[in-house]
Amino acid sequence: MVIVDSDVWSEVFRSKSKEPSRYAYILNELIEGEEVVMIGPIRQEVLSGIRSKAQFESIRHALRSFPDVSLHEEIHELAASFYNLCRSKGIQGSHTDF
Repeated sequence: MVIVDSDVWSEVFRSKSKEPSRYAYILNELIEGEEVVMIGPIRQEVLSGIRSKAQFESIRHALRSFPDVSLHEEIHELAASFYNLCRSKGIQGSHTDF
């Protein structure tokens, strides 16, 4: 199982280049191998900020092809500890990123 970060999804969905990026090729291989899964925070992050309702619906429909996996409380606790550690060192990040 591979969880694809929102940066990769954004590049693939929003790229205006005629030539797919290296990341798009890798993502395509993972999709063909049925290895891609999704988590709620990444799904939310990818869909946030899309201005066009039609584009939102199109991307939402595409992402529904990938099953959600549940995260256990230990994952959220570990993420919170990373957030706290980084913040204590002056490094900012969002909760989703951690």
